[in-house]
Amino acid sequence: MNEKLKYTLTVIVYLIVTIGLLVGTFFLLKPIRTNNVSKEILKKYATVVEGVASVEEVDFEGAIITEKYKGLNQSGNEVATLYTATANNSYGSITIVVAVAPNGDIIGIDAREVNQTVLVTEITQSINDFNGDISDTYDGVAGATVAKGTIDEILAAIRTSHGDEEVPEKPKSEIEFVEKVAEGRKYKVSKEAVYVGAAKGTLSFNVVIDEDGKLVSYEEVEYGHSGENYKTTAIEFFDSLIGKDINTLTEDELDGHTGSTNSRTTILDLLLDLADFMENEPEDVVVFVEEVAEGKKYKLTKESVYVGAAKGTLSFNVVIDEDGKLVSYEEVEYGHSGESYKTTAIEFFDSLIGKDINTLTEDELDGHTGSTNSRTTILDLLIDLSSFIEGEK
Repeated sequence: MNEKLKYTLTVIVYLIVTIGLLVGTFFLLKPIRTNNVSKEILKKYATVVEGVASVEEVDFEGAIITEKYKGLNQSGNEVATLYTATANNSYGSITIVVAVAPNGDIIGIDAREVNQTVLVTEITQSINDFNGDISDTYDGVAGATVAKGTIDEILAAIRTSHGDEEVPEKPKSEIEFVEKVAEGRKYKVSKEAVYVGAAKGTLSFNVVIDEDGKLVSYEEVEYGHSGENYKTTAIEFFDSLIGKDINTLTEDELDGHTGSTNSRTTILDLLLDLADFMENEPEDVVVFVEEVAEGKKYKLTKESVYVGAAKGTLSFNVVIDEDGKLVSYEEVEYGHSGESYKTTAIEFFDSLIGKDINTLTEDELDGHTGSTNSRTTILDLLIDLSSFIEGEK
């Protein structure tokens, strides 16, 4: 073998060994490198979400979003989608980091870099205070119109990207009318919502709304979110809403409050949903009260005209047996004309005891005189109750 060939073979062997060592080192160190990268990612998003133990990279489109990960807890269940997004304007750039729950709620948001020449502190604070849902309107800062447009652009990109994941509709609150009280109408409002990480709990309150739509008072029924200081700040927020018209509430009510973000947002959602409920609430209200020895007790309430244009409320607790017959009734409120008019209306109610409410018709009014509107309202209440019981089956 000549020297030239020997040299060539030596070089080739050397290259093969070197490449092999490099490849081996790469695969040996890859788990360590991947683990370090994952730790850096978790550290980066720790300011906006808790309970994330690992991440999975998610595909995304567009120049504004620069990172998108699915954040998973120790059990491998999704906690949030994590985004980093940057957009530029004539004053510089803005970068935000945000964690969005599967239903679209913002779990946490952080103004990571606000490279603007004006109102940097104010813009940063306004971003960090933005919460609720990614579809909500960002109000911005007075005098920082350009920055507002940039942040709107970022939120729109995240909203579009998150929409690709088929965000479920935000659940509505469970609402039921309880009773009329001296100050107005009492309702029970309840909602299950995330309060930290992926943990969910129920908030439930009895609230009283006056005839002008203002929140008069509330009482706790269930508080299933985190307690201690978190609950204190949420309750302080609820206190700040007393006296306000629930029909005019917006997410601006959250401004100036810190802590318990998800709990405060849920309380506001409860009142916003109640405003919608009351707007479409039927005049006839039927509420199941309790099981009694003779059957089931229901509370019936209806506002109706009793003379001229005057309106008043009739409300009774009635007991219906298992065959659908009216067993008894008791007066809760009689807001129609009194004296002899009330007497004839009550006599009519007495005549219905023992009858099957499922067979009642307007023929029951025949043969009775006086208190026409009151008698008709009583009959309507029982007919409505019949439909309500049918819906219960």
